[in-house]
Amino acid sequence: MKTKLKNTSVNRVKQYYEDKDVINLLNQYKQLSTKYGDQKIIDMLDNDVLIPISLFSSRVGCIEVIVRYLVDVKKYDSETISEVLGRDIRVIRKAYKKSIDKSPAKLKHINDIKSEDNITIPLIIFKNKNLSMLESLVKYLKEAHNLKYSAIAVLLGRNQRTIWTVYNRACKKI
Repeated sequence: MKTKLKNTSVNRVKQYYEDKDVINLLNQYKQLSTKYGDQKIIDMLDNDVLIPISLFSSRVGCIEVIVRYLVDVKKYDSETISEVLGRDIRVIRKAYKKSIDKSPAKLKHINDIKSEDNITIPLIIFKNKNLSMLESLVKYLKEAHNLKYSAIAVLLGRNQRTIWTVYNRACKKI
């Protein structure tokens, strides 16, 4: 009985290590823990910013919405946003400027923003530079919330064929 139990737990460990996402996550954790320390990582995870899904249904692009939300509502500066998203500071500044050009009114506070089904998006999913912001968002909604392409399309105000294409492109990249 003990050998059977031991073999199943060994198989589970092997399964985890064969998963690319787990390996990437462990590598990222190792890098962050040497840079910041374990306690800082725990604090960062506790204070993870959640973005309401309703913000992404506007005509403004994903990165523009995220940057605008972090500047207007959360009062982050460009350098902090750049570090959190893992993007160049020039990209962040350009995204903010484009979002102002498209929609000059400031974003409301999170309590004033209507969120369908209380779905919020953790900011940490956008850290992966291999995926575009939209790819990260669609992949998260599809895998974490088990939403259909049509439901994601309604939430994001996009065509469901676009969502399918974006999701498949994201899966190929990873």
